[in-house]
Parts: sequence; structure tokens; C-alpha cells
Amino acid sequence: MDTKRRKRGFTLVELLVVIAIIGILVALLLPAVQAAREAARRNACLNNIKQIGLAIHNFADKRKSFPLASLAFYDPAAEVGTELDGYSWLFQILPEMENQNLYNRTRDAALEAGGTLGGGSAKLRQGPFVPKVVVDDNKAASDPERFALGQRMDGYVCPSYPGAEDTSINYAGTKAAVGNYVCLPSTHYNVDGVGDGQDNTITGTLFDSYSGSSPKQRAGNGVIIFAHYTGNGSDIVSADSNNPPYSVNEVKRRPRGVNFAGIRDGTSNTIMFTESREERYASWISGLSAYVVAADPDGPGKIDKISPSTGTSSQPAVLQWVPAGDGQTALNVGSAVKRAGGDSATDPSPNAVTDPDTQAQFYAKTFQHGVGSSSARWYGPSSNHPGSVLHGFADGHGRSIEEDIDPDAYLHITTRAGGEVGGEASGGGFGG
Repeated sequence: MDTKRRKRGFTLVELLVVIAIIGILVALLLPAVQAAREAARRNACLNNIKQIGLAIHNFADKRKSFPLASLAFYDPAAEVGTELDGYSWLFQILPEMENQNLYNRTRDAALEAGGTLGGGSAKLRQGPFVPKVVVDDNKAASDPERFALGQRMDGYVCPSYPGAEDTSINYAGTKAAVGNYVCLPSTHYNVDGVGDGQDNTITGTLFDSYSGSSPKQRAGNGVIIFAHYTGNGSDIVSADSNNPPYSVNEVKRRPRGVNFAGIRDGTSNTIMFTESREERYASWISGLSAYVVAADPDGPGKIDKISPSTGTSSQPAVLQWVPAGDGQTALNVGSAVKRAGGDSATDPSPNAVTDPDTQAQFYAKTFQHGVGSSSARWYGPSSNHPGSVLHGFADGHGRSIEEDIDPDAYLHITTRAGGEVGGEASGGGFGG
């Protein structure tokens, strides 16, 4: 008699158990994979920072000073993407970043509005936006890569950056190529502090940019700073230049940036630049987009230059938050508008603000001076790296700074000559 053997397979319950086990294993493994990928992206970002830092040092060796934050003179009323917006510090170091060709084509673009290149930089005396400087006239007029502002620089983009390759806001009618690295020319805007250089009638100015109402030649207390025009018009290079001039290249004695001797707090203790996750006004070539401040302009507290409460009376005054513990750095903090309404939020109109003091605060409490309802930036020093932001220091090294660093310590490592004691060791909050 034939015996029939039944082949046994998985029951439904057994199959579900196996699927559940596989799902649990994947769930356990996925965070590790994501962490490994983020570690790789973070290392790539750190490598970008080191390459930029090396390029800045090579620039300083040749020019005997660090680059300026912009080739345009600093103007508190300037708007991004206009003739008052000049070439950023990232543009100035292009030759040291192995992009001499882009630098040369931008510098040598024709000036005539009806010429082959339809605009021009006039040897960098004119900014990249009005009119837009053309570097590739084989591209269509609607193609951002026709212009200098549309040239993409992989070394200027963090691998963890969440946005698109082009800005979400137009510059002079055209989207611009994104850059994530921004300099720190100042600890804060004057309206957030009551120390030296304070002048509430000049809203949006960088701390230590003015003596009373008179501009200083150097605008800011950081390393990569802006220049102010302090001449009387007799030093302008050519008769067709602006009066006052827009660009530092329009004057006979071109202003210089900070040199190594000017970083009296020590190059290893002083930040030059950082990264930003800004997606709106994030053009790497824009001088007014490629900078941020260290203090949160929307945050609580005031910054003042005061003497230590302990010790001898001969101790020098240093920048501190007043009252102590009430300060807030700008690390990984979006603006109040961003926090309240998300990506779809719109900036409030200054015309809707009736109180003069509140209106002055509105104009200065952004990461971009020249604020209108359409030109406020949302983020300062920020990144998609969990809990930290990478920074480049003046000695060329890069490292992360945790967002919970002591607010006073962050001010102290932003200043180039603040006279603080301790540098990095005083603040904590530093990553590897």
C-alpha cells in the first residue's frame, strides 16, 4: 500500500513571526546605518571646513590679511541681491580653492551692458547682481549657470544640508547656487547690546562697527569682517564710480582685513567661519548672505562689555550676557517667525509695527541687515548634524561646537581681541 507523505510548509503564524523578527532586526539596524551615514557626512563637512581654512591661510599669506566678509562696503540699509551686495569672502578665496578660472572670468567680464557678456564686474568694482555678471554666454538667459551667481561649488556645500542646490529665493530675479559656510564678523548686532559702539539709531549694524554715529574702518569684532567707507570722495578710482563707492576696489587704498597679529585672543581660540542650514538667502557669492552673528537676534538678554564681578579692578572688561544665564546663542536656532509658522511662515511687515522701539528691534533682530518683509533670513550658525555645528578656527583647524555651549563662552571665541581668559577651555560644549 502506497503511503503518501505530506510536505509541511510554514504556517501563517510562523510566517508572521519571521516577518516580525526581520522587522525588529531592521529597526535595530537602521539607526546604526543612519548614524554611520551621518558620521560620514560630518567628516566630509569637516574636510570642507579644513580645505576652506587652508585656502584662507593661503590667501592671508599672499595678501597679508584675511579676506573681507564682502568686497562691498558695509551699509546697514543694504539689501541682498542689489548693487550694494558685493562678492563674498568665499568668492575671494576661489583661486586658493582651485577655481582660478571662475574668479578670472568674473573679474574680467565685460562692463558694457550691451556687450557680449551683457554686464560685467569692472574688475570686481561692481557686484554680481545688478546687473548680473555673465561668465558663460553660451547658456540661455534663463539658465542660472549663465551667471556667476549660479555657479555651483561642491566644496561650499555641507553633505548634510537639507535643501536644494539653488536658493529658494531669487537674487535679482534668478535663483543662486547655495553655499552653507558663513563667516562670523561679529558677536551680535548693536541693538542686542549696550556696550562700546552702541547706537540704536543705526539699526542692524554689527557690534563695534561705529564710534557713536561715525563708522569705523573695520565693521565687526570677529576675524572675517566688513569694511566701512570712511573717505571723503577724493580717493575714488574713476570718475564713473559711485559716490560714496560701493566696492572696496573703487578706492585708491583698498581696505584690508584682519591680519594674524590682530587676532590677539589666539588663532586656536578664535572662530573664523561656521556653517548654516539656511535655504532662503544662502548664495555663496553674496557678501550679505555669507555671514551670520553669534548671538540669537530673537533671543532674550542683553550683551554688555563689563568688568568681572570678582578679582581686582584692573581686570579688563569683556563681553558678557546681562543678566548672567539669560543669553542665547544662535546655534541651531531659527528665527521666531520660523519657529512659529514653519517653512510656510511669512515675515511680518515692519509697517505693521507702530512702536518705534519695537520697530527698531524688528529691523535688527534678524540674521540679515537691510530687512524687509521679503529678505529676512531664518537661520544663523546651524546644521543638520545632531546637536552641534561645525566651525573653522583661525589656526586652520575645524571642530564641532555643541548647541548647549555656555553663551558667554561662544561670545568669547567669536571675538578676535576680546581679552578673555581661557578661550576654548572656559566654555565647554566642544565636540570632537
